[in-house]
Amino acid sequence: MKGFSILWVKSIDISCNKIFCVNVHFVDGSQNKPVTSLYHLLEVHQEDADGLFATLNQVFTKEGLSFENVVGYASDGENLIQGQSISLLTRMTGAAPNLFVIKCYCHTFHLVAEYSAKHL
Repeated sequence: MKGFSILWVKSIDISCNKIFCVNVHFVDGSQNKPVTSLYHLLEVHQEDADGLFATLNQVFTKEGLSFENVVGYASDGENLIQGQSISLLTRMTGAAPNLFVIKCYCHTFHLVAEYSAKHL
């Protein structure tokens, strides 16, 4: 892939294992259309910035991908994922310095709605 974006979402499966769903978003050159696809479901055993980055890097290395090809990144605003000092985001921007980053607006809207509903 020439350039692609990563969409990262944390979840917990029925066995209470933490799973990170990694989707990729890219332009399909043959159809000239944007495509979003499930890339991997990663079970993470070391839930810190270095562990998350190492897990993703291991998958990239195995499949011949490089962080230099990652042009965009989206996730929720959790500190572990998008924090300013020690997070997956700081590790990724070290490997892909021109990364375009957005927070997941759906998650943000959900938090606002949940907080508002509690006070109504």
